[in-house]
Amino acid sequence: MQGLLGLLFPVVLMLFALSMERIETRVTAEPVAPPATGDDEAPDVETLARIGLPKAVDSLDLDGGAERRAS
Repeated sequence: MQGLLGLLFPVVLMLFALSMERIETRVTAEPVAPPATGDDEAPDVETLARIGLPKAVDSLDLDGGAERRAS
């Protein structure tokens, strides 16, 4: 009985590892981007991160960027 267990354990372990690898590839896959809706006027997060926070705040004009620059 122990000999049979010794032979089957590596096979079962390998099958488990292969199934976990398949699950991991599904979980870590890159998400598909949704189709564009035509709202290209608002910058996305990647653009804001690339241009930096002060320029991002000015481009969004959330707090009246022109008034802030004048003071």
